[in-house]
Amino acid sequence: MNSKLYRQHKDSGITWLPTIPSEWQSERAKNLFSESNLPVREEDEIVTCFRDGQVTLRKNRRERGFMNALLEGGYQGVRVNQLVVHAMDAFAGAVGVSDSNGKCTPEYVILNAKHPTINLQYYALLIREMARLDFIRIICPAVRERAPRLRYPNLARMFFPLPSKEEQDDIVQYVNSWKKKINCFIRRKRRLIALLKEQRQNIINKAITRGINPDVTLKPSGVPWLGDIPEHWPVMKLKRLVSMKSGDGITSLSISERGAYPVYGGNGHRGFSSSYTHDGDFILVGRQGALCGNVHLVNGRFWASEHAIVTTLNGNDDIRWLSELLRVMNLNQYSESAAQPGISVEKIMNLQIPAPPLNEQSDIASYFCNESKNIDIAISKTMREVELMREYRARLISDVVTGKVDVRNIELAPVPEEELLAIEDDVESIDDAEQDDIPETEE
Repeated sequence: MNSKLYRQHKDSGITWLPTIPSEWQSERAKNLFSESNLPVREEDEIVTCFRDGQVTLRKNRRERGFMNALLEGGYQGVRVNQLVVHAMDAFAGAVGVSDSNGKCTPEYVILNAKHPTINLQYYALLIREMARLDFIRIICPAVRERAPRLRYPNLARMFFPLPSKEEQDDIVQYVNSWKKKINCFIRRKRRLIALLKEQRQNIINKAITRGINPDVTLKPSGVPWLGDIPEHWPVMKLKRLVSMKSGDGITSLSISERGAYPVYGGNGHRGFSSSYTHDGDFILVGRQGALCGNVHLVNGRFWASEHAIVTTLNGNDDIRWLSELLRVMNLNQYSESAAQPGISVEKIMNLQIPAPPLNEQSDIASYFCNESKNIDIAISKTMREVELMREYRARLISDVVTGKVDVRNIELAPVPEEELLAIEDDVESIDDAEQDDIPETEE
C-alpha cells in the first residue's frame, strides 16, 4: 500500500475515534462548516446524493427507483464542490461532494467550508467512515426504521479530526488513486459475472422455449416473446397452472437482521421475523418497487410481505421449470408507471405461456440445473473476489482517513488511461444496488 504508520498518537476527545496522530487537532463541525441555503434557479435539475458517495445530476445515473415529489416545496440550490449530506440516508453512506449544479430536496444538508484550510472531499470520506462504523445510526433520532435523520444541528455538535490542509489533500489524493485501481478491478470482475450469467441464461432460455430435443418439430406459438415452440406443446394462460396472491403486511419494526424465519418483499430477502405466513415450496414475484417482476424460488417457512406475489401451483407442474419460465418472461416489462412501479396480478395471470408435458418439464429443469452448475461455481468464486476487494477498499479508506497510516508525500502511480476510460464508460456505480422496498427517498 506504500504507506507507513504515524509515530505517535494522542487522545482525540472524539467519541467514535479515540486516538488521532499527535500533530492533528480536533474541532467541532460548526467551526468547520456552514450550512448553505441557496435559492433554486429556473434551469436547475435534480441532484441526487447516492449511497456510494457520488453526488451528481440524477439523470447521470438513473431515473428509476425514486419516490418523486409532486411539489418541490423547500427545495434548495446545490453547487459544484459543496458537501452534501443526505439526512435520512447518511447512515448508509449517502455523503459526498457535488460534481454538478442543480437543486435538491430539503432532506439534504448542504455545507460550505468555513476556511480555505478545509478539504470537503476529506470530510466526505470521514463522515462516510462514521456511517460505516454505525455511529450515525446510534446518535441520531430515527424517523423510520433504518433511517436516522442527521440534520445540521446534530452534525454541528460533533467533533472531527483536523489534519493540516496539505495532509487532507494528500489523503484525498491517495484514497482516490487507490479507489480508481480497486474499482477497475471490481468492474472487470462484475463484467465477467455478467457474461457468465448471460451464458447461463442463454442455456436456460433455449431449454425453456425450445425444450432439449434438438430434432423436435417446431410450430409458431402465436406469442411474440416466445417465437416457435415444439409442436406438441400447448399454449395457455398462466392462470391455468398457478394461483397468485399478494403476501401479508409487515412493519419494519417486525423485521430484524436475525430471526427464525426469512422475510421476502418486492425485491427479495428483507430480513427475518419471529413468525411466518407460508410453509412449503413457492415462487415469489416482486409486486412493487424498481425491481418488480423479479422471481425467487423459496422453500420452508417464511413471511411474504404485501410487496411480494406468492405463486402457488394448481397441479403437479415442476416448480423449477416454472420459476425459470417466469424469469425468461421478464415480468418487469409489464410494470405500470407510478411513484412506485408495480405489476398487476391480473395482467400477469392472463399472459400466454408454453406448457410442456410434466415429464418434459422435469427433464428440462434437470438439464439446465446440470448445465449451469460449473457456471454457478465460477460466478460464486468471482463474487467472492469482489467481496474481498470491497472489504480491502473499506479497510484502506478507514486506515487512511482516521490517521492509522501516514500517506504524506507518497508518489502515486497513475491509473492507465484505458482503465480510466473503462470507468467513464460504466455510468452505473459499482456498488449501486436497489434497496428492498425502501427506495432512495426524495422527501
